[in-house]
Amino acid sequence: MLELRHQYKALQSGDILFLDAEEQLVFARSLGDEKLITVLNTKSDSAEIRIPVWQLGIESGDATSVLTNSSFKIENGELVAKLEGKGAELIKL
Repeated sequence: MLELRHQYKALQSGDILFLDAEEQLVFARSLGDEKLITVLNTKSDSAEIRIPVWQLGIESGDATSVLTNSSFKIENGELVAKLEGKGAELIKL
């Protein structure tokens, strides 16, 4: 994780915005054009987490997992991430 912090300036000194995702911890870090979302599944069971990226001014597009290189679609201002129990994801918008 320390390597990722050095790689992405937004993780070092970017603005932080907590996003409303039911019973999950989701926040965005942004600096200039660089935007990253950290998603933490606080439950023991797997979860489908709906992330309101419209709060960042994003209505549609693509996003990529920094950890697994998986891709995500953003539609109608929402990104859906599926995480295992107690799982985490770092998503670049």
